[in-house]
Amino acid sequence: MKWKLALLSVSLSLILNADPFGKDSDLVSKVPTIQIQKSPTGIARVGESMIQFYQNHITQIDQYRSHYRPSSAQYTKEAIHRYGFFFGVAMGCDRLMRENKDPWVYSTLEENGVEFKSDPIK
Repeated sequence: MKWKLALLSVSLSLILNADPFGKDSDLVSKVPTIQIQKSPTGIARVGESMIQFYQNHITQIDQYRSHYRPSSAQYTKEAIHRYGFFFGVAMGCDRLMRENKDPWVYSTLEENGVEFKSDPIK
């Protein structure tokens, strides 16, 4: 059944002399990517303020341990500000799951003789 449908679509595209991927498919690579910049909503402000509290108070007591630059808390804060609360928190959780001492094959930074994994917000 699938091969009949494929044969029908190919024959129709040949008969109609149409590009099977649409006439604008070559423009896809020319479309600029748009950075989503959202103004923080109420829940995003609460999330950012909680992270700010963590950075200012909890980190001072518990010591700074992130293997990344920017730190995972700062990364989550920037992601919430740029992409909104839910997507930003999801990005932060993904980052926290990667927070380990495993070797990093991507770009690294060196601060005070210590090598850190570089993973900025995109």
